[in-house]
Amino acid sequence: MGVDTNYSKWTCDKKNCSTEEHIKVGGAREAAWGKFDRIDSNGVSTEYYLCPEHKTKYQELVQQEDKDFQAWLNGVDE
Repeated sequence: MGVDTNYSKWTCDKKNCSTEEHIKVGGAREAAWGKFDRIDSNGVSTEYYLCPEHKTKYQELVQQEDKDFQAWLNGVDE
């Protein structure tokens, strides 16, 4: 039995999500997970790791926020 090295433990940062996975560094599974730098309203950047399920939900949330911002910027809400 051989030894396989260079794995990282990925843990979802979403509260109440217990998803974690040991992923080969540089492997295809890394792309299934999300690593996001989110900048809050105070300009503070925080890095988050999200499992595949929550990555998809986060991307949907951000896409809606982008649409809302563009609508606001273009005066649609006035």
